[in-house]
Amino acid sequence: MVTRLKVVSRSDALHEGIRFLATFLIVAAALLFLFTPMESWLQQLEAGQTQSLLHALGVPTSPAQNPTQFWMNGKLIEISPLCSGLLEMILLASAIIVTPSASVRKKVVGLVIGIFILYVFNLFRMGVTLLQLEHASFSFAEITHDILFRVILIVGFALLYAVWLNFSSMKKKFVLRGMV
Repeated sequence: MVTRLKVVSRSDALHEGIRFLATFLIVAAALLFLFTPMESWLQQLEAGQTQSLLHALGVPTSPAQNPTQFWMNGKLIEISPLCSGLLEMILLASAIIVTPSASVRKKVVGLVIGIFILYVFNLFRMGVTLLQLEHASFSFAEITHDILFRVILIVGFALLYAVWLNFSSMKKKFVLRGMV
């Protein structure tokens, strides 16, 4: 069996890259426009789940009047729109959607699993940041939140996409039991 490699010129590769990036930006903008109205709902959901996580870890919390806020040992905590993880979910969804080599089935699987992983990781990130705020200085928690966890979230997004891209390029047919 002879495997033939497709020879692509630099010009063709550049055009493909530009097309991918342009399509990615258009899809990301459309998804951002469509899902931004859900951001406050996501903030509220994550505020409640973060509060429950902290409570389960023994950190006293209580609800505040605003559903995106809660009290933690006398400190008012607010889950801001940027902390919702919506932007990272949209970027991952956009990258998966515009990948031309993947089947629709693999795109759907990648979207569901990838967004779920990003969501869970974001809850973990918020919990760890708030635990640091509880047990360390505010400046340390702020540096961890502003730099370390944002970098980790972006690297996590890139890693999830790379793993999915590798999975989606597999020739073997992927079947979910009970779904086909």
